[in-house]
Amino acid sequence: MKKVAIFIVIFSSLLSGCLNQASAKVVEDIYNAALKGDEDYVRAVFAENDADVDEHLSEIMEQLATEVEDMQGTKNMGIRELRNRQLQDDLIEHLDEKYDENWYLIAARLDDETVALWTMQSDGYYFVADYEELSNDTYHKEILD
Repeated sequence: MKKVAIFIVIFSSLLSGCLNQASAKVVEDIYNAALKGDEDYVRAVFAENDADVDEHLSEIMEQLATEVEDMQGTKNMGIRELRNRQLQDDLIEHLDEKYDENWYLIAARLDDETVALWTMQSDGYYFVADYEELSNDTYHKEILD
C-alpha cells in the first residue's frame, strides 16, 4: 500500500509539471531577469519582434523590474496563460490572423486596477510578440469571454 501511495504522489508531481504553462513561465522568467539585471535574456526574448530593442532596453528593464517590485514578487502577479475558451471569439480571430495561429496570451496583474497582457510566440523557444497594459475594466470587457 505504501508503494502505491508513493507512486500516486510521484505521478501527480510529474503530471502537474507537464501541465505547467510554459509560456506563462517564460513571462515570469522575463520579469525575474529584469529584476536581476539580466539584459541578455530580456534582449533575447524581445529581439525577435523588436530589432531596435537595444535602443530602449534600459527602459524595458526598469519598467519590468518596477512592476515586480511594486507587486512584491512575481508570485503575487497571478501570471497565467489565457486559454481560448476564456477569450472573446473576435480576439481569437484577430490574433490568429495577425500571428498565423502561433500565439499565447498571458496575463499578469500589475496592481488592483491594471493587467499586463503579453502576446508570446514560439519557434522552438518563446519570444515576445506584443505587450500592453490594460485597465481591469477593459481586460474584462474586451479580452475575457
